[in-house]
Amino acid sequence: TGSESFERLLSLLGDTMTLKGWTGYRGGLDTKNDTTGIYSVYTIYQGHEIMFHVSTMLPYSRENKQQVERKRHIGNDIVTIVFQEGEESSPAFKPSMIRSHFTHIFALVRYNKQNDSYRLKIFSEESVPLFGPPLPSPPLFTDHQEFRDFLLVKLINGEKATLETPTFAQKRQRTLDMLIRSLYQDLMPDMHKNMLNRRSFSDVLPESPKSARKKEEARQAEFVRLGQALKLKTIVKGDAPAILATTSLCKKEVSKLFADSWAPSLLVSTDVGVLLMDDGQPSILVF
Repeated sequence: TGSESFERLLSLLGDTMTLKGWTGYRGGLDTKNDTTGIYSVYTIYQGHEIMFHVSTMLPYSRENKQQVERKRHIGNDIVTIVFQEGEESSPAFKPSMIRSHFTHIFALVRYNKQNDSYRLKIFSEESVPLFGPPLPSPPLFTDHQEFRDFLLVKLINGEKATLETPTFAQKRQRTLDMLIRSLYQDLMPDMHKNMLNRRSFSDVLPESPKSARKKEEARQAEFVRLGQALKLKTIVKGDAPAILATTSLCKKEVSKLFADSWAPSLLVSTDVGVLLMDDGQPSILVF
């Protein structure tokens, strides 16, 4: 259990909610079987959903000295808030007291009963880029709402800055590459069947719908599929950065793609111009 001042800090940071049946952002917590506790603290700040992993609300086991159920959540968080009880003369907190490969930022919070204020200190790994807002001097907050706003903005910015460090940037890039290649494999095997290698639109749809409306819907769906496949092909080839998710037939950004069959060829209209495409031939920029 936490002290009265610790509970007051929790109520300042967010709302205590019941995990079972929770449908919002859960931060990896169990919302079905109470295996990660019954309650947690949650808030939405400036469009960011935040689910706190609260040490006193996570499962505690008297037999387990490692407290794995707590460590596997808090130990894998990028940002950790440490609430230190006692007066200023009590032993100082050091980041080395907590070993974690993932935690890059510690926010040390102290509460002073005498003047009802909070003191904040920030520790971050050397690899984390500088992030704001800068701490006031001295870092004391008598206005509790101001302290809440400052702390949440500081830690959200800190987490975003940490994602640029080598530890996380490589993981993000590797995950993104795997997702794109998975999409590429799902969509590209049918490329030899698409309209780039067909003489007419009727060849693209094996069973062309009879009604004009359904035929037009099928047309549009096929063009969208083709556009997505072209985007993926361009990204995998390296002609466009993966993060933009846009194709670049002329190595420029293309936000829309329209196409229609014209005689034996395909006429593709994009933001960068109109291209004439044919089997086995290089694309021709018409205008």
